Amino acid sequence: MTGIDIGRYPIDLARTRVADDKIDAEFLCADILRIEYKNEFDLVFLICGQMGHFSPEECRVIFARTAASLKDGGVFIIHLPTFSREDMASYTQWYQEKQPFYFDHPAIIHREQYFFENEQVKLIRDFAVDTVTRHNTLFGVSEKAYTQSELESYASEQGLILTEVFGDYKKSPREINSSEKIYVFRKKDSPADDNY
Repeated sequence: MTGIDIGRYPIDLARTRVADDKIDAEFLCADILRIEYKNEFDLVFLICGQMGHFSPEECRVIFARTAASLKDGGVFIIHLPTFSREDMASYTQWYQEKQPFYFDHPAIIHREQYFFENEQVKLIRDFAVDTVTRHNTLFGVSEKAYTQSELESYASEQGLILTEVFGDYKKSPREINSSEKIYVFRKKDSPADDNY
């Protein structure tokens, strides 16, 4: 098993959690847009809605690198949240954190959120001020609500076939009000798969 994250903290946490269980795992602090493998994995799993934080061009790179890294018949699973009504709203607000996120102490946050309907993109900008030290930072993130047809298009360019879609990790059918979307793609392993 190989775990990859661009952040040092999640990698260190993962190493700590598996150390006592003697799980054979490698953890890399790396950018998935730049790391390359060839025919090495049976399964690639992109969790926690991370695909939505990448541009369409970057998604194509992810599908290309994933397809190259999978063995024939290998599986690529993507987890995406469904945008809620709040996600699709534009607003500004001030609030105080209950638990520290940006600093060692709770911060006062000024959040701006913008939703661009045509592109199905949510943009968040947070200006955070530490309540004790008064240090501050500006943080921004965007998230796109990819459609199934967009993902299928990127997948087919790389020889991946959508085989299943679920509404949650319990394999419930995906419905209009499902809070999650789980897409399961498979790498073609023979010419017969062209008719799958």
